[in-house]
Amino acid sequence: MRVVRSLTFAASLVATGLAASGPGLGVRVTPPVGSANTTFTVSFRVPQSTGSHSGVRRYDQLTGSTAAGGGCIATFSVRAPDAGAGTRVAVTLDPRLLGGSWCRGTYAGRIDELQSPICSAGHACPMYVLLRPLGRFSLRID
Repeated sequence: MRVVRSLTFAASLVATGLAASGPGLGVRVTPPVGSANTTFTVSFRVPQSTGSHSGVRRYDQLTGSTAAGGGCIATFSVRAPDAGAGTRVAVTLDPRLLGGSWCRGTYAGRIDELQSPICSAGHACPMYVLLRPLGRFSLRID
C-alpha cells in the first residue's frame, strides 16, 4: 500500500468498458460501448467492508480519463457506495451528473480503496490516506 500524506487526494485516471479486474473483484461495465450521453454502470465485489469501522474510514473510488478533451468530460472520479465485504456494488457514471457529455474515445479506469483515520475534534490525529489499487476497467465512446 502507498501512503498519501494529505487527506485531500485527487486522482486523474481513466475508465473503459471492457473490464479487467483484480483477484475476485469481478468488474463489469454495462454497456461496454456507448455514445456521448450514455450512462454506464460499473459493478464489482467489495473486497473489504467500506464505511466507518474501528476508528478508520474506508471507501472505494472509481477514476478514469481519456486523451480527448475540449468541452467534454475527459476525467471523472466517483465514490462507490459503502458495502460489506464480498458485496457486489454498482456505480453509475451518468455524464449529465458529471457535468456534460463524454468525449469520444476509450477511457482507462481504475478502482482504488482509500482509508484514513476518523479523528475527534480537539485531539491529535495522524494525517494519512492509505491507497490500495483494486482493479481496472475500460469503456469506449463512439
